[in-house]
Amino acid sequence: MGHLFNKGFTVREPAWHASETGCVTLDDYPGMEQAIKIAGHDHDILTTRVALEIDGQWVPTEGWKGLYRSDNKKVVNIPNSTYEVIQNQIPWSLIDQLFQNGAKWDTAGILKGHYNEKNKEQKGQTYWCMALLDEPKAVNGDDSLIYPYIAATWNHCGLSLRFRAINTRIVCANTHHAAMYGADGADLEVSIRHFGKMEERMEKAKMAISLARKSHNVFMELANELASMYVTDAGIETFIETIVPMPEADIISERVQYNIECSRRQVLGLFNGKTINPAIRNTAYGLVEVGVEYFDHIRRSMNKDTYFTRNVLTVGAQKAKLIDTAREIANSLSV
Repeated sequence: MGHLFNKGFTVREPAWHASETGCVTLDDYPGMEQAIKIAGHDHDILTTRVALEIDGQWVPTEGWKGLYRSDNKKVVNIPNSTYEVIQNQIPWSLIDQLFQNGAKWDTAGILKGHYNEKNKEQKGQTYWCMALLDEPKAVNGDDSLIYPYIAATWNHCGLSLRFRAINTRIVCANTHHAAMYGADGADLEVSIRHFGKMEERMEKAKMAISLARKSHNVFMELANELASMYVTDAGIETFIETIVPMPEADIISERVQYNIECSRRQVLGLFNGKTINPAIRNTAYGLVEVGVEYFDHIRRSMNKDTYFTRNVLTVGAQKAKLIDTAREIANSLSV
């Protein structure tokens, strides 16, 4: 399989293995200018007029424009004329403003899209950058620090510029997105579309980025609440059966049943493994951490693309339900 990224970097080796993705692994945090260059973001998106070939003649089009990269001249999109380009440097600058002494850029790059040779268009590439807020905290009873991050993702094919807060438990590289927090996380992720007044949208972005610390505080409060909720061994068994369910079918093949049983043993192994402190094993927080570790790192992924994406850029539906599931089990089987 080819590399996942067109270009990119990470500081130290991440859980998703930079060497297999095409990322450059750095020993220390780069400055913003260096980071932008290594990430492959050091180009502008320029606009040009668009014309159609009709009966052998080129006819200018109204209401459309072409977007192309300043470095290699490749076309990236042909949007309507109201589309506003968000240049690559903008998310970097906005995040950097959050830090007094400059951001600690942890990872950044460009996820591969696909190149249409006929139309000379490079489509679907996703840009991202992520910075570390060096303000770790620990959950009561747990000896692993949790670090807050602020991440930005965007492209030039219509995808909104999105800022999201991510909290990472270092011992197992578990990532917790605001989408997991329920109503408490509703205002901690912001999307900015490529239409409308740019000044207003940038002010919205600045407010969103400032919520990174709020997200960390919200998560820590929630995590400490979950750590105070005791769960019996029977509750752990129920949790495992919930996140690795048996299909609802009259006939289940031996192979399917075997695979499910193997997955359930893997989850049970996490409860007894080195990443779960015995002090949190029988708590709702322990259930969540095991669930996140399973969905992030243990559950089989189709390829490195989906593995990286589900770790850094998105949160899956099953992972998003973990906190509610843990609470429900703790409340029903805690005594």
